[in-house]
Amino acid sequence: MSLDAAVALRRGTLSLEVALDAEPGEVVAVLGPNGAGKTSLLRALAGLDALETGHLRLDGVVLDDPAAGVFVPPERRRVGVVFQDYLLFTHLSARDNVAFGLRARGLGRHEAARRAEAWLDRVGLADHAGHRPRALSGGQAQRVALARALVTEPHLLLLDEPLAALDAGTRGAVRRDLRRHLDGFAGVTVLVTHDPIDAHALADRVVVVEQGRVVQAGTLTEVTAHPRSRYVAELVGVNLLAGRAAAGTVTLDGGGILTVTDDAPDGPVLVALRPSAVAVHRERPSGSPRNVWAVVVTDVDRHADRIRLRLDGPVPVVAEITTAALAELGVQPGDAAWASVKATEPTVYTA
Repeated sequence: MSLDAAVALRRGTLSLEVALDAEPGEVVAVLGPNGAGKTSLLRALAGLDALETGHLRLDGVVLDDPAAGVFVPPERRRVGVVFQDYLLFTHLSARDNVAFGLRARGLGRHEAARRAEAWLDRVGLADHAGHRPRALSGGQAQRVALARALVTEPHLLLLDEPLAALDAGTRGAVRRDLRRHLDGFAGVTVLVTHDPIDAHALADRVVVVEQGRVVQAGTLTEVTAHPRSRYVAELVGVNLLAGRAAAGTVTLDGGGILTVTDDAPDGPVLVALRPSAVAVHRERPSGSPRNVWAVVVTDVDRHADRIRLRLDGPVPVVAEITTAALAELGVQPGDAAWASVKATEPTVYTA
């Protein structure tokens, strides 16, 4: 049940060119900002949009290959889809929603109902088989949509932001339930999400797509340890700077300079810096920091019990401090201050 896809198509101003492969039982999360092409990728995998060039093979079977004149329509693909808004049929019961795909494939009414009820039991909704979608909670509707996708025994499962419509109190429990079902799924799963928590909890590997292109791929740990775009850096909450390193010094593209450890690679590099590693001072600090520069506070943003300060200067960064530290500093947007970073704090890697 392997997936081998080279998806190339245009939708409006978006030019999508994404290569994607996965092994049986693997869950691949596709992350990216709005408009990156994630949903277009899923539509192509489902057969809702045809490729312009490239190919799509599932278990070695060609589903889409424009050069060879092959296109298998969606209803003939072993593909299950859970849409972001679930798209349950409002006039059908949970049982009939789950049975719909089986009936569309020609299975008899009684056998389709039997299999649908078995799947509703597996997702913990046996008592809700006769309920229509309006009588279900968000979490229950999500599980009905998942059962509807899996009852047809697909070889490829596509999940489009499956937890986005849920409230925060429900999301954690449904995420754990979804993980349990994916653990028992022998096919390939492609999950589109904006949430790194979903990717961490559900996926074996992540693919980051921006402006229709793959900018980074690997395990979540690999991607977050060495972010290669501003989107990924913001996603994981770190500062990302670009420059050129030589002999333990990085000259940033914007003109600032950072002293780093001597084992940093020479040449074009990226520098990842945790906001909590940036110290903020009212006066120029003395002592051990190897990097000290003047800044202007441009924004003060509260995150629960932490404060994020956006600092403009030779090395523009975001610093994270406590509410107590903010009270002691007494800074607000427009104030001058100083920032400092130890040479051991930046993570430097080849661009």
